[in-house]
Amino acid sequence: SSTGDLNKWIFWEYDKFNPSGSNPKGDGLVYKPHWKSIRAANSLINNGPLVDGDEKEKAEFIAEGYFVRAFNYFFLGRIFGGLPLILTPSDEVNYDIVRLPLSEIYDQIISDLETAIADLPDAQADAGRPTSWSAKAMLAQVHLARAGWPLDVTSSYATAAALAKDVIDNGPYQLLDNYADIWDADLENHAESVWAAQFSDKAYGAFNYVYIGSAPPTEKGWGDFCSEIYFFNSFPEGPRKDATFYTIFKKKLADLAAYNDRLAAGATVEIVVDNGTDLYFELIPWNESAENNPFYRKWRKQSAINIGRITYPSNRSEYYLRFAEVLLIYAEAKIMATGPDASAILALNMIKRRAMGLPVDVAAPGVDVASASQADIVQERAWELAGEYSRWFDMTRTEIVESVTDNRDPNDILLFAPPTKANYFSPYPQFEIDLNPNMGIDPDNF
Repeated sequence: SSTGDLNKWIFWEYDKFNPSGSNPKGDGLVYKPHWKSIRAANSLINNGPLVDGDEKEKAEFIAEGYFVRAFNYFFLGRIFGGLPLILTPSDEVNYDIVRLPLSEIYDQIISDLETAIADLPDAQADAGRPTSWSAKAMLAQVHLARAGWPLDVTSSYATAAALAKDVIDNGPYQLLDNYADIWDADLENHAESVWAAQFSDKAYGAFNYVYIGSAPPTEKGWGDFCSEIYFFNSFPEGPRKDATFYTIFKKKLADLAAYNDRLAAGATVEIVVDNGTDLYFELIPWNESAENNPFYRKWRKQSAINIGRITYPSNRSEYYLRFAEVLLIYAEAKIMATGPDASAILALNMIKRRAMGLPVDVAAPGVDVASASQADIVQERAWELAGEYSRWFDMTRTEIVESVTDNRDPNDILLFAPPTKANYFSPYPQFEIDLNPNMGIDPDNF
């Protein structure tokens, strides 16, 4: 969800379940960048073998291309459904190409990741570059998605469980003891990170915009995304919730006189010393703010929060896959494939223990559960992975968008209409349809 006004209508279209094919964010942030990445991957895959060099090193680089291509097709397929399948680089524009059924896109994604697993190294010297383990974890994620709506290939649950279990038992990852440490900018690319996108604050276009986008306008942030009120209110209390949400906004005051005026008016105020300079703030709870929504703390730098500063641009990494998600993939897939055995419940309980600030490897009466359903795991994913680009995909693959939406708080943004399965995929970008009418034809008719 997004708050604010002006350019926020482009987010509101999605929030209200009424996006158009001409939405500039759908084109510019979701669609075009992924096709640019696919084009680059295709170039590496097809031209890499022509380069002189060590064959093993070449195979590893080319495998990175397969990994990246799979990631982008996986993301686009879950947003738009059927896609054109382009596997070779070309400077020629094909105005007659058609979208293939989503099942064929998934077949290619799986093939690409299997190739990547075979040729990628087990470890990389550079953060952010994929390994055989991160490719295997992503393949487990792909099979979990494939098992649900709209493809419903239920045999993929067993495959997802086996892949995730291999990563859990033999991979190099582990849960951090403290949930808040996951988001500490000084600890990024840690042992829980399976794969993370890397950013630079030195080169234009390589910045991480999520940092300023997740800050409320009260603090001069962009206010591009925030939490829905019902989701926040229903989130279990504990260290995980504290580390997930940002709920007290720091409005900067001009000077000591303004500080004294707000203090006299009964406001909660604060003085922070930053490099010998006094900074004056009014502290505003989210439900008394102009935004009227809690925001996500995950992407904020704590030292910047303390002094009410928005650092822009940011070089913060973004975690696409964490070991916590691998545990939850295994728990859900195993339950769906063979039932809730002890190993699946242990994987879930490890997540629940840490959420309460407890050791993950020690039984916790009152926190641990003895059994669980798919719905229980999907809800745990909502809390554990809040704000990490997974919730919408979880709701569509398990077909719960409508029931979750029924619980919305009346103070959240008003919907255009209640959602249906017609809203599960985004409209295909109109500029593509204008160039090639075939792009307007969904081969699956979902």
